Amino acid sequence: MNDVLKYSLAQLEMLNDDNHSTGLVRVQNAKDADPEFFSIEEIIALENAAAYKADYIYLRRFTDRPSIPQVYIYDFTERVDVADNDIILLHQRLYSSGSVPMFFVITSKDIRIFNCFEKPARGNQLIYKPLTTIGLAARVSDTLNKVHAQDLEKFQAFSGRSIDNGSFWENSSFRSEFEFSNSAYEKLLSELKQALKDIIDRDILPEAFAKKLMVMSILIKYLEERTDEYSNSVFPKRDEERISIVNGRKIKVKYTANFFEKFAPGASCFSDILKVTGAGLELFDYLSGHFHGGVFSLTEDERTALKNTDLSRFSLFLEGKLQGVQFVFWRLYSFNDLPVELISNIYEEFLEKKAGVVYTPPYLVNFLLDESMPFSDLNTNFKILDPACGSGVFLVGAYRRLIYRWRKANNWVRPSLTKLKELLKDNIFGCDKDKDAVNLSIFSLSLALCDELTPLQIWDNLEFDSLDKDNLIHDDFFNLLLDKRIVEHQFDLVIGNPPFEAKLTDQAKSIEKLQVKERGAYLNGSNKRVPIKLPDNQIALLFLEQAVKICKPGKLVCLIEPSGPLLYNNTSFQFRRRLLATYHIPQIIDFTHISRVLFGKNGDVATAAVFVKNEKPTEKGLLHITVRRTKTNKEKIYFELDTYDFHYISRKLALNDPLIWKANFLGGSRVHQLITRLSSLDTLSDFIKKRKWNFEEGFMVGGKKAHTPADYITGTKSLPATAFTETGIDDSKLYTVTNHLFYYLPNPLIFQPPHLLIKEIISKDQIPVQLRIDELTFQSRIVGIHAPAAEVDELQKVETNIRNSKIYPFYIAGTSGQYLVNKSSAILKSDIDNLPYPENQDDLQLDEYEQLILDDFWSYQLEFRRNGEKAEIAIKDAGEAELKT
Repeated sequence: MNDVLKYSLAQLEMLNDDNHSTGLVRVQNAKDADPEFFSIEEIIALENAAAYKADYIYLRRFTDRPSIPQVYIYDFTERVDVADNDIILLHQRLYSSGSVPMFFVITSKDIRIFNCFEKPARGNQLIYKPLTTIGLAARVSDTLNKVHAQDLEKFQAFSGRSIDNGSFWENSSFRSEFEFSNSAYEKLLSELKQALKDIIDRDILPEAFAKKLMVMSILIKYLEERTDEYSNSVFPKRDEERISIVNGRKIKVKYTANFFEKFAPGASCFSDILKVTGAGLELFDYLSGHFHGGVFSLTEDERTALKNTDLSRFSLFLEGKLQGVQFVFWRLYSFNDLPVELISNIYEEFLEKKAGVVYTPPYLVNFLLDESMPFSDLNTNFKILDPACGSGVFLVGAYRRLIYRWRKANNWVRPSLTKLKELLKDNIFGCDKDKDAVNLSIFSLSLALCDELTPLQIWDNLEFDSLDKDNLIHDDFFNLLLDKRIVEHQFDLVIGNPPFEAKLTDQAKSIEKLQVKERGAYLNGSNKRVPIKLPDNQIALLFLEQAVKICKPGKLVCLIEPSGPLLYNNTSFQFRRRLLATYHIPQIIDFTHISRVLFGKNGDVATAAVFVKNEKPTEKGLLHITVRRTKTNKEKIYFELDTYDFHYISRKLALNDPLIWKANFLGGSRVHQLITRLSSLDTLSDFIKKRKWNFEEGFMVGGKKAHTPADYITGTKSLPATAFTETGIDDSKLYTVTNHLFYYLPNPLIFQPPHLLIKEIISKDQIPVQLRIDELTFQSRIVGIHAPAAEVDELQKVETNIRNSKIYPFYIAGTSGQYLVNKSSAILKSDIDNLPYPENQDDLQLDEYEQLILDDFWSYQLEFRRNGEKAEIAIKDAGEAELKT
């Protein structure tokens, strides 16, 4: 290491010394890396960095988790000229690959920092685009004090220390430059959707076949761009003779023909083939015969469409030359560097959207595989099933791990094609009731297989196995259980993201009918078995329960589940208790805080990854990890987990206390202590029952389900929910009910004065509540409490207590299965029923420490839940006063 490089790395606080251990590692061949010092994950990271000719890699190292690459560093300090074009092409490749968020180029004069979330392009042209540049002192012996102040600030921002503690992503002035919305995945997906819409709108091809043609075209373009260090490509060139006229004489001229000329005269690439009607069919038939396995096979209708359709517009899209539409597709991306998982995830977006099905981001897939299929176990005889495989992202990730396990056990040599096919055929299994999803999984695994081969191996030796017979099955998972095609104790790992839908398929209903009785628990020592139903009829929970049975003894299930029905809803207690009492659940990783971040606005549902071992439970208890919203989580860089996100739950609490999960969600054991004390008090429902008041939700119109007349509602003055806020009721918005038939009708008394109205929402941190002394009807989502006229003063006290209490919104936050879980502000009538309301209101008084917990909720927790990494508490360093508190 020369002086300039050493100086630069020292100023970046990346050099190791006696007092400071950093994540800086010199890139070397993976098989030469000392396993005493490097984990398998780090060796893989070094191998990937070597593929991009990085000189050093900077890793974010964690205590109990695999290291994550953050920066590739290039030493150009001894190069006289630094060619911008070389760096542009490197930026293009690293942008496409998503390997690291940043790369640094260190020259003799400066450090150039590049953002791999930002494509190096303007319009349809590649450009030189550093994020920033840090100037170096004139002499490397100069002290840090002589570095320009602005450059000193940059040194600190991009320092190893700020990467090590995560502060770069949370507090750096550059953090906003790293947005997932600018990533290769998002931009590529946007352009693909545009292209697909264009092709469908112009009626060039039917939608289903247009999607399939795009998938096959992606694979061909991938193969077309694959080259090795000797510039060999997948598609072979061949020597031919051609008759040429020279000086009026015919002579034979030898030349090297392009592979694609075989299918269309003068074609030099795949996109040229699509310009000639019918040539595409010849190519696909040829490739289908060459590779086998059904990857390029076509139906008769598809063959007819290819034979007779002008696909020149499709060709222009692939070339980035589509007039009138800003497609820059192939020219701005290095397709050979796009990861297989990214490609398959993109095509998952093309599948017909099914209820409850969302795309699973690769960084979540990798995180869960790190937890469920660690490299510390080098077993390659390891069968994996994804019971709702979608695009196959979990299966591709698991297959890659099997390959790395095999390589680690064999001195990091590359496995033969035979071994690669054996690892795939013997270990990787999936099913899905969507035929397109199964085809996409096969496509994704085919790409993953190609990714391990040289171009010459792909062409000379590769024949795809037919994975659709025994490995990837088009069928309902529950149907496979019923007819015993999937049998008990078959798999080492069942992993995936089943659909979240409160509706069972016919096959699932058959399973559930049997399961209701099996779940039944003996209560109070009696012989009566009480049936336990599936919470909310949620099919994902049935996936979880049945998946454990097909695991080998002691082996693991890891499924993403809706956290509301599993952890937070009051109806889930018996189901959860039965699961905990039957199996060992070592951990639940709860993503409720980041639901929208994780799956996007179309998948805004609270989720948790549940880990279940097919073995009897231990007395050890479990870990409940509540992942909170941070910059690295939001931009899908890595999962940042804080000490305070880890909550150990004793077995007794997990089995018997339904309050523990939401208390952990809000902060942990101290919250749990306060919520538990408050829950021991009499409730508002108890208070109302003692006085024999009426307490119900309003009427429901019900649309087509309406069948009951109600003269006491029709024609009355009524309150729309929108007119009722935390400031009270806007009487100008009251309306007259014109409906004559209703779906649900409450006791008419709740519409009579005096009545207290409470809206089922927490709006601006208050529960809307108002006492009315006039007749007023209202619909559901508003509850009414009617009291005799003589007790109106008592009813007014209830209004005052609810309106002024800071405890009640906090208590609902700590007990509600809905508030802050799925819908951020909506609550249920049962949440209002259960508000602590003792006869002696002094019982609600908080001691000094309880008040601190309440203040913490209002000052910090609520804002952090709502605004995540943008919350002031997340980006502002704590001051002395906060630390003392």
